[in-house]
Amino acid sequence: MLPPADAMAVVPATINKWAGGISDTSAFGLLNEAIGLGLPLVAMPWPNVAPAAHPAFTLSVERLTS
Repeated sequence: MLPPADAMAVVPATINKWAGGISDTSAFGLLNEAIGLGLPLVAMPWPNVAPAAHPAFTLSVERLTS
């Protein structure tokens, strides 16, 4: 068991799965729990040109920043 976190940083961030609430790995599970617990989060998305041009990317950024 991990000790409780006070905050989390996600660098580089793959945000489309995260914004969708998908917890198919331990990392995404922890991030989704952090949102539910209201922990402070800092994320730095670092996509290449093609994924950043996909409409889901902008929606994911908006969802996670709200």
